[in-house]
Amino acid sequence: MAIDKKNSKVLIIVAVIGLTGTLGGAFIANLDKFFEDAPLPQPPEPPPPDPTDWPIFADVPFEIPPDNWSLGSFSTVEVSQLEIGVLEGKYRWSMQFGESFPNQNPTWQRVIFLPYAPQVEFKVAVDIRVVQMSGYTTVALIFGAIGNADYVFAINSKSQYSLHYFDGQKMSTIINWKIADFDITETNRIAVTSVDGRLKLFINSKPFGEIRKPDFAGGTFSLGVTSVELANVVVEFDNFVLRVPR
Repeated sequence: MAIDKKNSKVLIIVAVIGLTGTLGGAFIANLDKFFEDAPLPQPPEPPPPDPTDWPIFADVPFEIPPDNWSLGSFSTVEVSQLEIGVLEGKYRWSMQFGESFPNQNPTWQRVIFLPYAPQVEFKVAVDIRVVQMSGYTTVALIFGAIGNADYVFAINSKSQYSLHYFDGQKMSTIINWKIADFDITETNRIAVTSVDGRLKLFINSKPFGEIRKPDFAGGTFSLGVTSVELANVVVEFDNFVLRVPR
């Protein structure tokens, strides 16, 4: 049978075009499926909220004696005489030891609870200055207190800071004592923020530690002073501010 070369060329071209169309259609179909299956670009996560923008829940400048804060004279097993009052715009603790406690353990601690409801997310800050001491002394901002458990952010007379957790029976170290640039006999502002399970520590507005605590359940606040000497200690607190989200 004779082959018409002209017609055969046309048939070949048509076949190639048909095959190309089939392959092209398959490619386009697969390409469409690829784009269907491909994850859509996600917008970036919003930055965490800034606690400094949160409304003020408590602002205590100590220009006058604050309501519901501990004031007056106290006598305990640990401290023979503790005077707490507002003097020259400062919340002053004056701790004295008398002859009735000659055999007292040389390490003592005094904690004053603050009159505010438990908070999970917050920024809490206070000015601290040790006016008088004769030995190793620490001053603490205590937060997240539930029952006998709490977190203790402390600075000491060796220009160190630390973060510990007391579970009601024993103390565990979260951030061991580290040197920082401050003098406890000068006014230092210490602060803690709790945002979305992240705890951040600040001294004079500088960050000095961040930990992730997804299980942080919040709690109440306290101030504390510890000394290892049976000597008089005077500490001043000022400008207490507590911020919480709306």
